[in-house]
Amino acid sequence: MKRIISLVLVGLLVLGMSSVVFGYGRAGMRGHMMSQSEYNNDYLDLSNEQLEEMRALEDEYYQQTRELNDQLRRKRDDLRYLYSQSDASQDELAQLQNEISILREELRSLQDEYQLAKRDILSAEQLERMNGTGFDCHGTRSSFDGRRSRGHGMMRGW
Repeated sequence: MKRIISLVLVGLLVLGMSSVVFGYGRAGMRGHMMSQSEYNNDYLDLSNEQLEEMRALEDEYYQQTRELNDQLRRKRDDLRYLYSQSDASQDELAQLQNEISILREELRSLQDEYQLAKRDILSAEQLERMNGTGFDCHGTRSSFDGRRSRGHGMMRGW
C-alpha cells in the first residue's frame, strides 16, 4: 500500500514538474514570442509579413532588455541587502538608488522605442481599430506609452 501511494505521489510530482518545465520553454525563454492569435490577429487582421516583423521586433527588444533587466534585478537585491546592514552609509544607498533609476530610465526608453516601432508596422486602419478598443497588438489594454491596464475601459485617461 505504501508503495502504491509513493508511486502515485511521484507520478503527480513528475506531472506537475513537467507542466512547469514545458511551460517555461514557451513563457520563460521565448515568452516574448507571440503566435498569430496572441497578436489579437482576429481583430487586427495582420498579414504574415506584419507577424514576422512583430516577432523580429520582439526578439530584438528582448535581446536589448534582457541584460538591463538582469542588472536591475541584481541592483535591487544589492539595495535590499544594504538596507539590512547597519553600517551601510547614506551615500552608498543613494548611489545604488541612482543606478537603479538610470537602469529603469534606459528600460523605459527602450520600451518607448519598441512601442513606436510596433506602431510603424501597423496600417492606419489597424491603428484605428486598435486605438478604438484600447488594446495593443498583444490583446492587452494599453497605450503606446507602455502603460497597461486590465480594466474594462471605463476610464479612458490612461
